[in-house]
Amino acid sequence: MRGCTPANIGVRGVLPRRLAAFLACLVAPAVLGADPDAAVEVIVGGEALALKPPAEMRDGKVIAALRPCLTAVGARIAKTSKKQLAIVTPDGSEAYIDLEHQTLTVGGTTRALSAPTKLRNGKHIGPIADVLRALGLAATWDASARALRVHPCVTDVRVHGDENGVVVEILTSAPAAFSAHTLSAPSRIYVDVKDAVLRVPQGPTPVGLLGVQRVRSGSPSQQPPVARVVLDLDEATQYQWSVAEDGRSARIAIGRVSESAPVVGPQWAQVRAVQTFPYPSGGADVVALLSSPTRYEYDVRRKPTRIVLDLLDAVPAIDLSSFAGDDRLVERVRMGAAPADGHAQLVLDMRQLMAFQVVTADDPPRIAVRFHPAPLRERLIVLDPGHGGKDPGAIGRRLREKDVNLDVSHRLNALLRQHSVRTIMTRTTDVYFPLYDRPALANAANADIFLSVHHNAWRRPDGAHGTETYYWRPKDKCLATVIHEHMLASLGRKDNDVRRGNFAVLRESRMAAALCEIVYINHSEEEALAASESFRQRAARAIFDGLRQYVEGPGTALEDEGAKVGRG
Repeated sequence: MRGCTPANIGVRGVLPRRLAAFLACLVAPAVLGADPDAAVEVIVGGEALALKPPAEMRDGKVIAALRPCLTAVGARIAKTSKKQLAIVTPDGSEAYIDLEHQTLTVGGTTRALSAPTKLRNGKHIGPIADVLRALGLAATWDASARALRVHPCVTDVRVHGDENGVVVEILTSAPAAFSAHTLSAPSRIYVDVKDAVLRVPQGPTPVGLLGVQRVRSGSPSQQPPVARVVLDLDEATQYQWSVAEDGRSARIAIGRVSESAPVVGPQWAQVRAVQTFPYPSGGADVVALLSSPTRYEYDVRRKPTRIVLDLLDAVPAIDLSSFAGDDRLVERVRMGAAPADGHAQLVLDMRQLMAFQVVTADDPPRIAVRFHPAPLRERLIVLDPGHGGKDPGAIGRRLREKDVNLDVSHRLNALLRQHSVRTIMTRTTDVYFPLYDRPALANAANADIFLSVHHNAWRRPDGAHGTETYYWRPKDKCLATVIHEHMLASLGRKDNDVRRGNFAVLRESRMAAALCEIVYINHSEEEALAASESFRQRAARAIFDGLRQYVEGPGTALEDEGAKVGRG
């Protein structure tokens, strides 16, 4: 109350003056609350405009004098009347504000203004963000600075060229600050457009002329914004650099560029939609609709478990966001992009892995990751107990690898046969079976899965321990990963990961194939485990459970070792 009490108050009128001061303290905040700190700034190109009258906030809209704001972005008011404002846009075209109906027309499109534009003291005052956005600029509200930040947009990146020269043109919606730079290792030229927002697809355009590999776009900074255009080069090269007089475009030229040079490179495929289709059987399809066919690669990854589908000649035409999974196999699907590598990514975050196929179709163009469960009994599985006969494999203090491999394989074979699964063993006794004959047997039988059972060793006893699983081709990695996870959960040994191994039995097999290294037989603790019948049974059971999950998918029942085995 002290700050509200007049300094000199007589006896007469003390109460009225104090009451007035008290009311003033209550009323003043209320007045400000209706329009707190009404003055705001309009910042263009990082600099605040000196506006008279100052811009202000009304009902959540920034209201400002139109003429100086338009001038700052390279536009101008060409003609005024009681009913209309005619505006020349930064690209030289015309726009109109209808003062009677409070609409704005740009490029033949008419839209309603969010607040009225009025003439005040000879100046047209209105919702400046509406106008600037309609002219192709980015206008964003910065609450912390109480400012409307206005940025030009990079609206197009055009690549032309032939065997004589390559030219890259960068176009913006308003005058912008361009700067060109070079880098080595790898060689590239890049152009930064300061305080500008990128409004073009970020996927690359392949070039392959005069040492220019591709041209790509990105946004290395969001606050303040920077738009970047990069030319990836085979090696450093000379180039010509120029900025247009109106500040709305820049140009890089390499070699001698013909005015009639064609547009370089094909249009890259666009990912237009992503959708998941669940099936009552427990399967699902995750489908990406494309504008045109494209090449792909895929990988299975752990921690967290996911499938990554790289679309090598495609760019996202949709928001880089999440899409629904099927609630059983696929938790969610994410669309991502790797502009530097020139491709889009489809990431499937998995609740559970199982066998899948990647298939394509052309009418309409699409690519799908397909999960189709089947009963394990419908599969033919070849079990390969590693080594044998004259080849003992790894040697522990008491155990020979060939013997333990055979015992675990017999236990696994028994579990499979109890489930009516058709199996073939490459050896059933202690005999030598040539290395290349093992996958040849599986190929001749047209088997569905080839599984090689091994125990590991290190060059120095007790030098290494743990469980690892190997695959050769990307299509085999899912099988190896599922089996590996089950062995880790059951055996509790160190996780030595799922690894790519150039083994003949994997390389020469035409079907899905994996090689298990259960534990290290020349590690004293793990050799003692491998000597135990219960441990061998657990290993066999873990591999069986992995095979079953891989083929049958969600809903697979994992019975305890002693439970009755009846389901196929």
